Amino acid sequence: MHASNKGFTLIELVIVIVILSVLAVVAAPRFVDISTDAKVAKLQSISASLKDGSKLMYAEALLNNMAKGRERITLDDGNYAILENGYPVGDWTQGVRHLVNIEWGAFNSDRVCEEAICAYGYQRSIPGKADLTITGYAAVVYLKGYKDRTACLAYYINNEDGSPPIAGTSTDEC
Repeated sequence: MHASNKGFTLIELVIVIVILSVLAVVAAPRFVDISTDAKVAKLQSISASLKDGSKLMYAEALLNNMAKGRERITLDDGNYAILENGYPVGDWTQGVRHLVNIEWGAFNSDRVCEEAICAYGYQRSIPGKADLTITGYAAVVYLKGYKDRTACLAYYINNEDGSPPIAGTSTDEC
């Protein structure tokens, strides 16, 4: 009478470990990239909202003969925005925040964003975008956990020369 062995052989265990190792090496970077892709997608969405919102506000400015020089426009919610040649100025509080419907927060004392997004304006440069010429001002939007001046942001630039604003992203450090 022979006892039946119902276990795995050493070779079978080694093969399973090798297969799992290969899967881990192939799959792990894809999961890491998903997180980065999600951050980049969120910044691109914010950038698109800034661009589209500026077009809508410019149309409103045209209808109200406010598309030349510096104007203050009262919005439906009673707040106001400052326009330069019909487009919101590159300031978050008095211009750009009216283009997107996003709750935003301030940076902490270490200049790290602790809210879903943090933003500010009146910038003359964009981290990661040294090739951009800014003759007006820019507003920048950071995601939670990112430090001020990190090249992982959405931006809006009103060059204040009457040309349409520039909205985009800088994602080198996401």
